Amino acid sequence: MRGAGITTLLGWIALTLNAPRALLPLTLGSVFTAIAETGQGREHPWRTMAWTTTWLMVAAGFGAAIGENTPLAVFASGAMGLICASAASRDKRTAVTSLLTLVVFTIYVGYPGPIVPALQDMGLILLGGGDPNPRLLSGSCLPKGEA
Repeated sequence: MRGAGITTLLGWIALTLNAPRALLPLTLGSVFTAIAETGQGREHPWRTMAWTTTWLMVAAGFGAAIGENTPLAVFASGAMGLICASAASRDKRTAVTSLLTLVVFTIYVGYPGPIVPALQDMGLILLGGGDPNPRLLSGSCLPKGEA
């Protein structure tokens, strides 16, 4: 529920500021980080959120960077699938993060464009991924001794 509220707020802000191009990366970061953070896992949710956001940014940048070179994009897609499938065997949260990373990579590799918008999108994914858990900023989600 929290993730849906934050995502709606980010989408409303992007549209209010007349920045529809920012809508996709902001909401991808927000929704996918919130999805990966739910459920059981070995690590604390803030670590999962940080790693998910990082991998979403890497996938977007890498996909956009190689998207215009079709043979390289095909090879990298297979390699990315193998990497994500291998990482998914760690635990449930990592499996979800791996799947969502592959989804973002596929979106950006299939939409070739200049590298500047990709860098902007990486920043927007970071902004969206950093927002789903406001408790993270206050330290209230950390176990005792880590705050």
